Amino acid sequence: EELVTVGLMRQHVEPRETAAVGLLVAVGAFEAVAWLADPLGVHRRLNGGKPLAVGLRVLAASVNAGIHVGAALALRARSPTATSVAVPVVAMFVANQTVFWWWPYLLGRRAGASTTRMATEHAHELRTAPRLLPSADATTEPDRLVPDAEHTLLLPLSAAALAAMCSHAAAARLVRTTPLLASTALCAALPLLFLTSSPQPATEFAPMLACATVLGVSAATATAAAR
Repeated sequence: EELVTVGLMRQHVEPRETAAVGLLVAVGAFEAVAWLADPLGVHRRLNGGKPLAVGLRVLAASVNAGIHVGAALALRARSPTATSVAVPVVAMFVANQTVFWWWPYLLGRRAGASTTRMATEHAHELRTAPRLLPSADATTEPDRLVPDAEHTLLLPLSAAALAAMCSHAAAARLVRTTPLLASTALCAALPLLFLTSSPQPATEFAPMLACATVLGVSAATATAAAR
């Protein structure tokens, strides 16, 4: 009976693992190409029209791709500790994509003072970058940020990877409370530091959204794993 139960569990878990690992590796590859080759010229535009130094490109690619490849390796190794640490980190990556690119696009100036200031700078720097989304009404908010093609594709891909990772981690019981809480606290603290530079912290909803994302993902994963 135990062998049958284990066999059924593997049939249930292994497809989830394959999907999660595949999506995480895909995000890692996407980020490696985006930073190292910059095929759409996004990072060159953000650097004043000049290519980033090789060292900076390698560092950025290593961090952004490494987060997702590391998470994929944690799942493949079926390490509860490593997976518990990785879940909030990947959630933080998705939260950052949301608050720095999509929050200003959807809300404009209502996104908050500091967020709007950065978004306005990015909007000016990326005004000639390839886009897949329509621009905001130029008569009302001509400086509203529209995510470039690279970041338009990155959010749904990384969000799908996060969802698949959490689903597999919960189904395979790859969640441990202590490392999950420690990683969640660290990741949730990062956007709070953003508030210290805001002239109007009470209206700066972007870092609050980032915190809520990390806390929500971590809590949902832990709750599902405990069932």
